[in-house]
Amino acid sequence: MNPEIGDRADAYLSDFCNQLDTVSHACTVAATVLKSNKSKGGRKPLNWFDDFTAVLVSIAKQNGIRPTIATDRSTGVAQGRFLDLAKGFERILWPEMRSPSRAALAKRLSRALAELRKGRQAGRG
Repeated sequence: MNPEIGDRADAYLSDFCNQLDTVSHACTVAATVLKSNKSKGGRKPLNWFDDFTAVLVSIAKQNGIRPTIATDRSTGVAQGRFLDLAKGFERILWPEMRSPSRAALAKRLSRALAELRKGRQAGRG
């Protein structure tokens, strides 16, 4: 009944079914490939931030600042001279690279410091 197809309906449906087989096969292959590419969930790590933190640690040590993040027990807010140092140096980064908040910066620094410690411990063994 469709005027675009006319009396070719059988050929049209046959061709459509063949195309569906091709698309179905492609989807099956894609699903298999995607299942084999498992990765960690969540945001991608900021690999450059570990290097940035290593520079901050060096600067902090030269200036008598302990590379630690303290948390105020009553407010739960991250604080400390190392965090202040990092916040200051973040201003030289591109705006897109800066932490969206002081709490986010503290979290990033904590993770990077843990990675640096892990790397030093692995280097000793």
